[in-house]
Amino acid sequence: MNKSILTHKMKFSAIFFLGIVFGSSFYTDSARKKIYFPAIVTSSAGKEIDVAALAKAHIMIVVTIKATWCPVCRQQLLRIKEQLGDFEKCNASFLVL
Repeated sequence: MNKSILTHKMKFSAIFFLGIVFGSSFYTDSARKKIYFPAIVTSSAGKEIDVAALAKAHIMIVVTIKATWCPVCRQQLLRIKEQLGDFEKCNASFLVL
């Protein structure tokens, strides 16, 4: 088989595959459940936090997801904790999940 035809077929196959993979993520189905951010979250101390009330009390809420087993996340959590006072002066709050 001609090399240029083979290359063309491979490119077409790759583009077709990507179209199927990424196109399916944009497919909307009325039967799908809508996912909402929870109205109330629980802090690590066990305290319930009303997200709507937190949003009204602060100009900006930074929502971030961290894992305690992740070394990078641990470092980021330490930096957030060290600078939390500065963030509060700006009327900002962190919601770490």
